[in-house]
Amino acid sequence: MLCSVGLQQQKLVQQLYEYLKPGGQWLVYEHVASTHTLTRGWQHANNSMWGYLLDGCDLVRDTAEVLKNAGEWETNSLKSDPKDGFFEVLPHCVGKLVKKV
Repeated sequence: MLCSVGLQQQKLVQQLYEYLKPGGQWLVYEHVASTHTLTRGWQHANNSMWGYLLDGCDLVRDTAEVLKNAGEWETNSLKSDPKDGFFEVLPHCVGKLVKKV
């Protein structure tokens, strides 16, 4: 649940990347910020109350990009969850990252 780690999400992800051994896998299912203007607006409008009610969860983080930029990956299969609808208010990224050997 990388949505709730506070303002240091990128730092934490980079530290976790360092713990992976070469060839180690990071399986991902995280909710992310919407790419659609209308639903992203809904996320921004509800973000402060959402975080208060759900232990700091941040709706508008681009967690997929943070993960992709954590280090060098041999495999990066992160993509939008195919089960999400076009105007999904809580979209997810799903996939696998494999640390470069």
